[in-house]
Amino acid sequence: MPAKLFSLLLQAWLVVRIYASPVPQQAPVTAPYDIIVVGSGPAGVIIASRLSENSARKVLLLEGGGPSYWVTGGREAPAWLAGTNLSRVDVPGLYSSIYSNPSTNLLCQNKIRAYGACTIGGNAAINAGLFYEPPASDFNKYFPTGWKYADLVPSINRLYQTQPSTNNPSLDGLYYQQSGYTAAKQWLVTNAGYSELDINANAARKTKVFGHPVYNYANGKRGGPVISYLQTALKRPNFQLQSGTWVQRIVRTGSQATGVVVNVGGTTSTIPLTSKGRVIVSGGALKSPELLMKSGIARRAPLIAMDQ
Repeated sequence: MPAKLFSLLLQAWLVVRIYASPVPQQAPVTAPYDIIVVGSGPAGVIIASRLSENSARKVLLLEGGGPSYWVTGGREAPAWLAGTNLSRVDVPGLYSSIYSNPSTNLLCQNKIRAYGACTIGGNAAINAGLFYEPPASDFNKYFPTGWKYADLVPSINRLYQTQPSTNNPSLDGLYYQQSGYTAAKQWLVTNAGYSELDINANAARKTKVFGHPVYNYANGKRGGPVISYLQTALKRPNFQLQSGTWVQRIVRTGSQATGVVVNVGGTTSTIPLTSKGRVIVSGGALKSPELLMKSGIARRAPLIAMDQ
């Protein structure tokens, strides 16, 4: 067999091996919930988990896409991961392959006109896993009263307790492939006077500093809210995650949300809220505005334009 033909066949086999994991369909939810969170990206996962800490509150987290990490049911993986409990999402170094060999299970594809994740974990399941704390000045400049840095320190500390960051992700504590880091350090620290430091431990310093990248990795694998917050929430009887569920619009009576219209495997149904229930829209910068506008929640001019 010619070498070129063999190479093409091998590549085709690898693609089939990687993308052979179908998105499981789930039955529509019919019971009313106190809280419905739309979108299982980092913000959606964390807020749904926190709200479900109250055992008297029924919380439903909806995701249009399907599994990502192995623990969520994700099984997309190159052949060399066979026999492990790892998907391509779990392996930090494979995140770039999601760009070069897109997945219909992980990406939004035709759902948005941009590159983005529609999967459990959202973009935190497909990006490089960088995890930088903003400086206090960002909170104090851009956030309203009650949300300044001093107000949020207890919450930031609780976040780190549940979701730590690390600038040394290797299981053995060693740094590998450091030639680039060493060259950049020589240029920036030695020659240009930058300070080398632990970036998140010195979050207020963002000018002329240099250090190892900070990640959300844990135990040598991709971390993030799916690994921390979501796994805790799933143990609670008052919490449910429903994937493969595309929210079409929020049902309202005047200004009061009463439920959401969803599509599951081509079947449309309505998931109701309790009488004092709430919908939290957490679909990201593109999907959240889209859902709000489709629900008639927007300025008048854009809604009129959509209707024409």
